[in-house]
Amino acid sequence: MNRHPVLLLLILLMFVVSLLLIGCDSGNSPANTSVTSDNPNSIRIVTFAPTLTQMVRDLGFTQNLVGVAEHDVARPSDLPIVGTFFNVDTEKVLSLAPTHVFILTGKDGAPENLVELAEQGHFNLYAYHPYPSTLDDALQILHNDQLGTLAESQSSQTGMFTGSNTPGVGQALGKPELAKQLRGKLQQQLLAIQQLTKDQPSQSVLMLFGLREPVMASGRDTVNNQLLEIAGGHNAAADSAISAPTFDREALIDIAPDTILLLLPNAQPLQPDDTRTAALRSLPIPAAQNGRIHIISDPLILIPGSSMAHTAAVFAETLHPGLKASLRAIVAEPLLPAVSAEQSTFNP
Repeated sequence: MNRHPVLLLLILLMFVVSLLLIGCDSGNSPANTSVTSDNPNSIRIVTFAPTLTQMVRDLGFTQNLVGVAEHDVARPSDLPIVGTFFNVDTEKVLSLAPTHVFILTGKDGAPENLVELAEQGHFNLYAYHPYPSTLDDALQILHNDQLGTLAESQSSQTGMFTGSNTPGVGQALGKPELAKQLRGKLQQQLLAIQQLTKDQPSQSVLMLFGLREPVMASGRDTVNNQLLEIAGGHNAAADSAISAPTFDREALIDIAPDTILLLLPNAQPLQPDDTRTAALRSLPIPAAQNGRIHIISDPLILIPGSSMAHTAAVFAETLHPGLKASLRAIVAEPLLPAVSAEQSTFNP
């Protein structure tokens, strides 16, 4: 007769223990990264490159960004910093509980600590390689038109996406049609700029990343090279065998560029007799003799992403000031009307 209370007590005790175990397990398990476009508010994004940040914003996901890498010129203000590609702050990343982490990688792939976290199920990691060297490379990151479905791009259920089957940013965020529309609009604007500049006199243009000799330039096999061609310029460093050649004083005299564009994000505007360009202005080259040394300080000027039409327009206006109004009309159109408030526009 006394067995029933004891049996009931044992059953109740086992029930309580099972609840405690379930609670402990849920507290230590990785975050659920199963999100859909039907529930965009559940998406939490970390990016490790301004190219990716700009794409995320132009697709309308600014409010979903929870962390960015250091020195990201495309980031919204006051976002947490998660380190750099070479020094990932994994504790900070985990504390932000991202569902999507986007990164551009070199030949060695994504940082191992991020790969491990993705394989443990903490988030989906989208690693794009190589760094964009052509317009098509950059557009593929936005929308991979060689991809079938999102499921086809993932060889296993590890949460790691890499290689040619990596979904574009828009596809990863469940907005493939929106990304395709954005890609198409960018191509349309770039073509319009090219049509506008095609009959303009071509100039030999040297694009420099700094002022300390030997100066580093943007050579061939770069997105900037293609954007310059669209803008109606010829890259003075195109004959170099590498994508970022350097030039000393004698080499600069040899190539004798008609125009020099100093690509210096957030730099102060040039002033008359500016000491920063004194060494360049002293050279016996057409760019110095004709007063065609310009600083381009737009913060997005070096980003090979959804701001590329904007960059081409900046190049073209600098080379062909008479086209200013027409160029600004081209890029003033929103890339995607539904998210136009998110987008960077051509600043007067």
